[in-house]
Amino acid sequence: MAEWIKQSVEEQFSEAVEWRRDFHAHPELGYQETRTAARVAGLLREFGLEDVKEYIGGNGVTALIHGTKPGPRRVLALRADMDALPVAEETGLDFSSQNPGVMHACGHDGHMSMALGAAKILCRNRDKFSGTVKMIFQPAEEPAPTGGSRAMIEDGALENPKVDAVMGLHLWVGPGRPVGTVLVKRGVATTVTDVMQIEVFGRAGHGSSPHLNVDALVAGCKIVDGLQTIISRQIDPFDTAVISVGTFNSGTVENVTSGYTKMRASVRTLSVEMREHIKKCVRNLLEGVEKTMGVTVKLDYQDGYLSIVNNDNMVDLLLDVCREELGEDAAKIVQRPETWGEDFSFFAEKVPGVFAIVGASYDDGREIYSNHNSRFDWDENAMKNGMAILVGSAVKFLNG
Repeated sequence: MAEWIKQSVEEQFSEAVEWRRDFHAHPELGYQETRTAARVAGLLREFGLEDVKEYIGGNGVTALIHGTKPGPRRVLALRADMDALPVAEETGLDFSSQNPGVMHACGHDGHMSMALGAAKILCRNRDKFSGTVKMIFQPAEEPAPTGGSRAMIEDGALENPKVDAVMGLHLWVGPGRPVGTVLVKRGVATTVTDVMQIEVFGRAGHGSSPHLNVDALVAGCKIVDGLQTIISRQIDPFDTAVISVGTFNSGTVENVTSGYTKMRASVRTLSVEMREHIKKCVRNLLEGVEKTMGVTVKLDYQDGYLSIVNNDNMVDLLLDVCREELGEDAAKIVQRPETWGEDFSFFAEKVPGVFAIVGASYDDGREIYSNHNSRFDWDENAMKNGMAILVGSAVKFLNG
């Protein structure tokens, strides 16, 4: 590790932990990150960043760090997400959520703190790099299928100055992801993630005379079964697609056949082309159920996040930085995409980008609870690696 980066990260770590614990104790849901965004903006101004802007695409925050070293005048964006999840925390941590039913259960408290630490280090070392670092703190990553990145892009987050490339990191807890591990995939790294709502309209009636009614519950069950058949019989086994029905609501009492069913499902694919194929299959299924069951079906299919497609040159940059800052074997190329979605994809659609996973699992034998679990917790030492990657990548990219 470059000595000045190593020393700076060590000096910055305790403050990053303080920020993380403050964010964790005061989580805010997507589109509601008012305290969080104000805290971020205040710290950036305190560090001395230029052009700190608030309310970008909602509660988004951007700021600039101009290097003073002679050289190319490129611009690298470092992005961190700010929102929490509607999860009731059960960690028992001293700094547990003070907002009932809301929790930083996906590491965004750490993402902000790593990015703030990197910003402060870079601000103090402007003479080490040319060009400009643009900090992007994004609201509402979790509320798929909308998300906050598109609104920030529409509000000019990648302009003035025009961003040449973008980087994002995600803390992750789970098997094979201890502190010190960095995982990155070339090309398609995550799935296209959509949401669909299906409503079934029948005719309720007495359970003793089902032949006089139109049972929306049974029709809904046929739809759920048919959705799984799409995956098993209409998708190439070598392609990846997932349909998961997460909610199913129908009926009010045991002796009345239901006149209405409503379900919501997530759809995950690896390409926009597969998304369109799934849509066609779903529509065909619903038309068939309408004809055979006598119901009326309404489909609301909401296009969500695109796949993150990592740029090869940016992946190479990340790998070089990981070798230099964390050690020869720290970074690993993975072969399979993650089946979750991330709206960093819209930033990476506009400019070359790289998105990597920073391992954050404890390695001391304690039970591990993964991201989005009510007992989710992670080793704060992972933030040292995150800060080193962000700082090292900015310096390497901007110095050409």
